[in-house]
Amino acid sequence: MATPYSTMFQSIYRKKIGFVLLVYVIALIAGRFYYNEVYDAIPQHCGTLLAGDQGFYDTTALHIAQGKGYSLKGKATCAYQVGYPLFLGTVYYVFGHHYRIAIIIQIILLSIAFLLYILLAIKINQSMFFIPAMLFIANYNFIQRAYSLMTETLALFLFILSAFLLYCFLQHRKMYYIFFAALAYGYLILVRSAFQLYPIVLLLYAVLFLVKGNYKTFLKFFLFFSLTFIITLPVLARNYKRFGLFSLSALGGYMFYQGTNTDYDGVYQGSQRVDRDLHLEKYYSASEERGDITVSKAICAVNRVLFKEGVRNIKRHPVKATILVFKNMSRLLFYRPFERYALSLQKVTISYMNMIAFVCMLAGFYCIVAGKVVFEHRLKVFTLFCYSAFFYYSLVSGFFAVDPRYGLYPLLIVYLMSPVAFLMFRAPDS
Repeated sequence: MATPYSTMFQSIYRKKIGFVLLVYVIALIAGRFYYNEVYDAIPQHCGTLLAGDQGFYDTTALHIAQGKGYSLKGKATCAYQVGYPLFLGTVYYVFGHHYRIAIIIQIILLSIAFLLYILLAIKINQSMFFIPAMLFIANYNFIQRAYSLMTETLALFLFILSAFLLYCFLQHRKMYYIFFAALAYGYLILVRSAFQLYPIVLLLYAVLFLVKGNYKTFLKFFLFFSLTFIITLPVLARNYKRFGLFSLSALGGYMFYQGTNTDYDGVYQGSQRVDRDLHLEKYYSASEERGDITVSKAICAVNRVLFKEGVRNIKRHPVKATILVFKNMSRLLFYRPFERYALSLQKVTISYMNMIAFVCMLAGFYCIVAGKVVFEHRLKVFTLFCYSAFFYYSLVSGFFAVDPRYGLYPLLIVYLMSPVAFLMFRAPDS
């Protein structure tokens, strides 16, 4: 029989959920009028009206929809990962070249991701789940990206989906959960290649802390590792065959060189400056435009030089390079330090919000490791997986020139784990 206290708790609980969902819907509606550049644009049958990365994704997606493959200017390309152009190209193939439909689908994906995120937050701390939820909404970048033709929304959806399925696997130990988690995560790698080494970390973590001599459990995690590799293998093989490049994209070398360059302070300077500094123009003819290098085999030689010079940056200045990695990690999460880059009031607010959430997350990590917060074993394993994903992604990204939008993925974990430390103060019988 329900007690008056439990009835009151359930009432408050439902009100919190209702309030969070209402605020989320309001933020979505506001985004429609505030981030309307793509939504209100009229796409062309050939070419694109969009600039920068959005223009690249729009063009290559349209080529995929038209049966021309992953190509640019009539030639196969490997400039960026194929995952998002393939997704967007599928949308164009089914619904035609309509930006609004693509944006609506991305909003649906973001909303599903948000609901799964709330479910995970409830599992971790039911009484304070609204904290991660409101932090998610307060960071306008999540909703802003849904209204643009960029990789973030699809990657966020796949990231949260794979994490949710991993949680379900740990709770119920059903093989199909790990199978679908591997499919989601494998496609995530095709969208954001920074995630591609984490299955190895996950496998090692499982062997050291989870398997404990149970070969069946090991085989399930090995299945996850194998499926993610199998999903990426055709793209790796295609890029190697066409360009001699055993990589998911062609621009990793540029980002690695700039991210480790102390003269650049790890900040993206543009490929033109890198070409001048390293005399890379010898790898493409004067008649070619700079962007044409990503549709030719010259990109393989260029990438080799860039990674070699990036490693040399680290060897020349190991201490400065180490400091630079941590500065890049800070830029990823807190939008700073950037010289000669003034933050808007909105970004300053989010920066401090992220700092507070980050401190709370670290406090939660300490509480779990020190045993000050007691979780059911399977939930504890999941939270440690989340922490390992955070440290992995942040550290790997620290070696590359960063854009704050790349920090959305570790921030999801920061927000999700921020209430953990407060579990120390809950009543013993709660």
